[in-house]
Amino acid sequence: MDLHAALEAELLTGVVRDAVEATGTTLNTLLGRGTGVRRALRQQVTAILAKGSRAERLSDRLLRQSAQCTPHLPCNIGDYTDFYAGIHHATHVGRLLRPDNPLMPNYHSLPVAYHGRASTICPSGAPLYRPHGQRKRASDAAPSFGPSRHLDFELELGIWIGVGNAIGAPVPISQAADHIAGYCLLNDWSARDIQGWEYQPLGPFLAKNMLTTVSPWIVMPEALAPFRAPAMARRASDVPIFPLLGRHKRSAGRRPRPYARDIYAHARHARPVASASPYCQQQHPLSFLDTGPNGRASHEQWLRVAARRPVRIGYDFWTRQRTGG
Repeated sequence: MDLHAALEAELLTGVVRDAVEATGTTLNTLLGRGTGVRRALRQQVTAILAKGSRAERLSDRLLRQSAQCTPHLPCNIGDYTDFYAGIHHATHVGRLLRPDNPLMPNYHSLPVAYHGRASTICPSGAPLYRPHGQRKRASDAAPSFGPSRHLDFELELGIWIGVGNAIGAPVPISQAADHIAGYCLLNDWSARDIQGWEYQPLGPFLAKNMLTTVSPWIVMPEALAPFRAPAMARRASDVPIFPLLGRHKRSAGRRPRPYARDIYAHARHARPVASASPYCQQQHPLSFLDTGPNGRASHEQWLRVAARRPVRIGYDFWTRQRTGG
């Protein structure tokens, strides 16, 4: 549906009309208007598309065949943060880089993450160029230069932030949901052999800079409301978390009730695989936190993966389920 065509047909009203008028070729302005405008947009679009609405006769002007459209990045991305949110994934990757010490002790106490390079985020389907860099196996006496031999991608959940915050004004977990504009899937591409040599002591650099591909479609939080589920409970053996990550004052005697949503992500590839089916598919349930009013949770509840088996889809490409992004 073409929002600007709906605007020209005078089908949008109020704050939605004002937001679409201020929106150019990306959704930054629209999503930056906040939860109220986003929900009003969803309600008005639903009414426009309803059978028997006065907009039905304008469908030729409002609707486009998706197969005839070229998808682009939905927003201008100034920055992104990649969260190391799945403890099993963090342990598996840690074993690849540090066999004797896979999981750092701070992982249990704070949200571990790094800021990535936004200039190489592209929509799904963008070509991938195998990067060149310094590589060093554990058995090698010295590094060598050449194309990456251990290239992989991680299937992740992307969280789009709409309304920002002022510098020095932190966002409590109880208010985090008000800043989330939507979700998408993304592939985080990595050159693991280059990363293993260069990441110490300051973390990801060239090995993680070559490409991140994201879905051009943003799924609004309201579309996922039917999939709410109870949040995962912390175990008694878990390391205690700091109050700012998990405790909030009760309101009117009500106990904070965090909740999650159940999502299934699919990793597919049509390329034949040696000694395997020519079509690989794995289904992994994901659960991530979406706190309501006075919600509370730890970073370990943000994004979790219940099934994390590697999916072999070629001689050079493989994936381990990953959350965050």
